[in-house]
Amino acid sequence: MGCDSVTEKHHEYNQKKNITLSETDKAILECKTCRDNIKKYIRNLENKEAKAREKAKSLLKKKDKDRARLYLRQCKLFSEQTKVADAQLSMVNEQIINIQRTQSMQECMQCLQQGNQVLKQLQSEVSIEHWENIRDDMEELKDRDREIGDFFKERGYEEGQYEAECEEELNRLMVEVNGADSLPNVPDTKLNEDENKVKKSKAKVKKKKKAIES
Repeated sequence: MGCDSVTEKHHEYNQKKNITLSETDKAILECKTCRDNIKKYIRNLENKEAKAREKAKSLLKKKDKDRARLYLRQCKLFSEQTKVADAQLSMVNEQIINIQRTQSMQECMQCLQQGNQVLKQLQSEVSIEHWENIRDDMEELKDRDREIGDFFKERGYEEGQYEAECEEELNRLMVEVNGADSLPNVPDTKLNEDENKVKKSKAKVKKKKKAIES
C-alpha cells in the first residue's frame, strides 16, 4: 500500500470521526499530503527514466542511434525533473520539521505557564507572613508556659509538683466526664512514686511557711 493511499485513508478516517483539527495539525497534514504526492511523482519519473534508457539500449542494438539519442535526451529530462522534485521534497520535509518543532515549543511554553500559575497560587496560599504568624503563635505559647513555670517557682512549687497536681486534676475531670474506665492503666508503683513526690513537695512548702511565720 502506497503512502498516498495511506494518507487518503487517514483523511477519510478523520472525516468519519468528525475530528476537529487545530490550524497547526491541518498545516502538518497538508504538508505530509504534499510530501507523499511528491514522492509518488518522483517514483513515476524514475520509472519513466528507466524505461527510456531500456528503450535506448534496445534501439542501439538495432543500430538506430538517432532514435536511441532521442530516448537518452528524455532520460536526461526525467533526471533533471527528479532533481527538482527532490529539492521540493526536502523543502516540504524541512517545513514539517519546523512546524512540529514550533508546536512542541508552544506546548512546552504552555506547560511552563501553567506551572508558573500553580506555583504562584501555592506561594500565595503559603506566604511568608502566614509562616511568621504561626511562629509568633508558637513563641507566645512558649512564653506563657515559661510565665506559668516562673509563677509556681516564686511560690515555692517545684516543676514536678504542679505537673503532678495538674495530672491529678486532669484524671479527676476525666472520671467526672467519662467515668472511671476513662483513666489510663498506670502501675501501682508509678502511682505510689507520684504520691510520694507530691507529699514531699507539700511538706517542703509547709516547712517554708512555718519558717516565714516564725
